[in-house]
Formats: sequence, structure tokens, C-alpha cells
Amino acid sequence: MSVPAVMRGSTRLSQGLRLWAVKNAVYLLLAGLVLLGLSGRIGWAAAWAYLVFLAGYLCGLGVLLYRRHPGLLAERSGVQPGTQPWDVVLASLSAVWLPLALYAVAGLDQRFGWSPAVPGPVVAAGGLLLLVGAALSTWAMLVNEFFSAVVRLQDDRGQVVVTGGPYRFVRHPGYLGSLLLYSGVALLLGSVWALAVVAVLAAVLVVRTAKEDRFLHEQLAGYPQYARRVRFRLLPGLW
Repeated sequence: MSVPAVMRGSTRLSQGLRLWAVKNAVYLLLAGLVLLGLSGRIGWAAAWAYLVFLAGYLCGLGVLLYRRHPGLLAERSGVQPGTQPWDVVLASLSAVWLPLALYAVAGLDQRFGWSPAVPGPVVAAGGLLLLVGAALSTWAMLVNEFFSAVVRLQDDRGQVVVTGGPYRFVRHPGYLGSLLLYSGVALLLGSVWALAVVAVLAAVLVVRTAKEDRFLHEQLAGYPQYARRVRFRLLPGLW
């Protein structure tokens, strides 16, 4: 590899790291403002527990990816060339706007008491779902160096079909992890109404999974053969 090519790669990685840090810092700030601002309770313990977890998770994920797949940080830093136009909308909905809507509903629920009291064991189950979802998504990212934030064919990164780790069980484990994580967040925050936002998120993820699966069947060599071996897209044993 030529020296200029190495320098370009290093510059792209540095820019990707900065964008990753800025994007996640802004997201964390927005999450805190929405949850605590709309709830009107600066001392809301469940919200603070989630925000502390989220900050630690994002920092830890950044460190893990930097060590394992540094190029993935740059890949996930923004919309890349070749991104499918339909996924610009679906990705922003599933990764930004619907999670923020969930926080808004949970915050307002906390302020106005829309939901009945959620039992402690259910809240604890929500915390467990949150951890399981985060672990599943992280596992998928560590196994799959092509785990882009958007749907595109990564010819520039030499994309191949990934079949190890959680990809042995479902074809889109990252989406399943997100669904478990946000279901857990709603329960942890004690908001039954926030589960309605999770239902909308689930519908978006089903659509996104179907469209991404069709795209990969058509564009990624070896994917149809993989799909015949791993039958389920999102939910093992169901779909």
C-alpha cells in the first residue's frame, strides 16, 4: 500500500472516530434532556440508571470496535456512498427518532402518571432485557466487521457474508438486539405506554429487515446460500 493511501486511511479513521464520539455525545445529551426534562424529575433514579448505562455502553463499544474493527467506526460515522435511499429514512427512524420518542413518552408518563405502577420484578426483567439486547448487538458488531449503520454494498471494504457468532441463528441479530434493548428500556423506566413506541419500532425493523434481506440476496455473493442455511431473519423459530 502506498504512503498516500495509508495516510488517507488514517485520516478517514480519525474522522470516523471524531464523528462517532460527537454523534454519541449528542445522542446521550438529547436522551438525558428528553427523559429528565419531560418527566420534570431531575432525581428520577431509573432514568439516571439508564443514562449511566448508556454512557458506559457507548464508550465501551467504541473501545471494543477500535481494537477489533477500527474501520467499522468510520463506516458507522454517517451516511456512506451507495447507501440505499429507502434506508436513510428507516435507519434514522429506528436508531434516532423512535428511541427519542420512547424517551419522550416515558418522561411524560412519569410526569403525568399515565401507566399503572409497574411491579419491581417487571422493572428488573426490563433491566435484564436491556442487558441481553445490548450484549447481542455488541456480539453481532464484534463478529461482523461490515455491521454498517445503513444498508449498502460495501465493495470498498471487501464485504463478504458473515456466518459466525449470532449469525448462526438469525440473519439480522443486530435488529433483534435493538428490539430487546428498547423493550427493556420501556419496562425499566416503568412505562407501559412506551411499549407502544416499541411496537412501532418493531414494525419498522420488520420492514427494514425484509428490504435489507432482499437487497443482500440480489447484491451480496453467497448470501442466498447462507439464507438457505439460516432460515430465520429476525426471530428464531418465527420469522
